[in-house]
Amino acid sequence: MLIHATKKLADKLKIKTPEPPEQFDELLSWRANYVCKSRTSFVFFMNDATRFVVCVNGVKTHDLKKLPELFLQVLKDEMLSFFINQEVIDKYIAEIGDFEYVRNSERSKTGWLNNAADFISYLLNSTHDSPAVSANASSALVTSPKDNQKYIRPYRDFMAALGERYGLPVRKGTAFDLTVTLALDYRKALRKLRVPANITFPQLHIVLQRAFGWRGCHMHSFGMFGKLSKKYGHRPEIELVPDAEMERDYNSAATDENGVKLSEYVPRYRKILYTYDYGDSWQHFIEVDAVIEDCEDELPVLLSGEGDAPPEDVGGTEGFNDFLRVIADPNDDEYEDTVAWSKDQFWRRFEFDDFAREVKHSLHW
Repeated sequence: MLIHATKKLADKLKIKTPEPPEQFDELLSWRANYVCKSRTSFVFFMNDATRFVVCVNGVKTHDLKKLPELFLQVLKDEMLSFFINQEVIDKYIAEIGDFEYVRNSERSKTGWLNNAADFISYLLNSTHDSPAVSANASSALVTSPKDNQKYIRPYRDFMAALGERYGLPVRKGTAFDLTVTLALDYRKALRKLRVPANITFPQLHIVLQRAFGWRGCHMHSFGMFGKLSKKYGHRPEIELVPDAEMERDYNSAATDENGVKLSEYVPRYRKILYTYDYGDSWQHFIEVDAVIEDCEDELPVLLSGEGDAPPEDVGGTEGFNDFLRVIADPNDDEYEDTVAWSKDQFWRRFEFDDFAREVKHSLHW
């Protein structure tokens, strides 16, 4: 694999880089730069053909000796985060071979690197996870390598190029069909979703947020059950939370959700309780309807749905009932203030096309 290293990276590696060959395979060619900002150092790579980004974060001097291995690990994890066919991943990794460093000598592509470095630095304010930073950088809208008048999202072009190269479905893997019911006393909000088996629980949390119109303002948890009755206070056999250490003092079943995939528990557990906002206690009962092998769909996808979910901070089911009563009556004294408040909460009624679009783009825009 050809690595067009900037002078900064070459100096850090203590290598001399020759001029690049006149012709090379752009899909196996990457630009690379070393950046040190605000006590954070990272090396990132940008694919010549597609501007797909791989960021290796937290690089120390001693890590530079194993940069190829670090690159490959992040690349694999990032490709899996886009739910790329494992066979396609294996074929591309097999083609990469050893790093061959050459001089970065194209001004326009140096501009791409500079823009990417700024964006990655911004992303690192939110997470230090290398695959997550890489995936977000690869999802950003940028100009096309082939036409600077056209805008692309690099991960889509990268996936298309892989599919064309290997003649295989670029998406292929196990998927789960889920029915998710939000308990709302005598009414319900229901969503049927198809998600990849290798989706992580933090990713599933994001998908559920989009499916029900939540805005991620509160804590959440996932409870695993052999059998699940729709009664409050039912204790899960295992509970996945964003920060298990914080909750373990009063919840011995708590396990950290970060990096844990849905396939690690499903289909062994086919009933899951997703709780959002411990104050209002919105309980979503998830049932695994089907396991689909060799799924080639673009996932996640909203299959169907019905019913409005409540606004954030409405005050539980009683508050939601009062909210619906008020907005149904324009003559109510609280009508105007309640409608204005609902807009501040970004609340909207369920419309399938709108929510399906939110779910489709929930993980990668």
